[in-house]
Amino acid sequence: MTIVHVGAVGGANSKAGNQASIAMNVDNTVEVGNAIILCVAKDNINTTFVDHNEFTSVIDSQTNTWTKAVERTNAANAKASTVGAIFFTTVTTELVGATDTITVNFAASNSNDASAVIADEFTITNEIIAVIDSGVAQADGADLPSIALSGLANSEHLFIYGGMKENAGITYTAGTGATLFTS
Repeated sequence: MTIVHVGAVGGANSKAGNQASIAMNVDNTVEVGNAIILCVAKDNINTTFVDHNEFTSVIDSQTNTWTKAVERTNAANAKASTVGAIFFTTVTTELVGATDTITVNFAASNSNDASAVIADEFTITNEIIAVIDSGVAQADGADLPSIALSGLANSEHLFIYGGMKENAGITYTAGTGATLFTS
């Protein structure tokens, strides 16, 4: 299996209160058969460290089928004091064009919501995406979910780490072995 990063699909962010969803415009066309990996982060609703289904679904203008890969809430403190983050994936069956949108729907909102979404396109030769491992958020307000995606356990792997920080005192930097870092 070969995994190739094609490029950014798009992104968006919002600081509006009481958000039910976040939508992003597609900046670059995604060809049929290519994978899109979407990372979304928002202020947490729940206050324990598990998958609370705070993100309910993803839809795009072309009705591709989206699958939740992993969701974690980093709930070190009270509601809206840290973040929940999630990865969704799709292998496109319909072309996603530069005039399309991708929308992530939330299960609940709070008065001081902040959210962000970013998507990247990949070619994966056997068109299989499987979550083979997931990291668990830590209770310090800084650590967020990570996933490893692969078609087979002994094949090439794509490791992705994503999320959102709640305060300006936390800085993320690329470490050794990282081939792409986007902030």
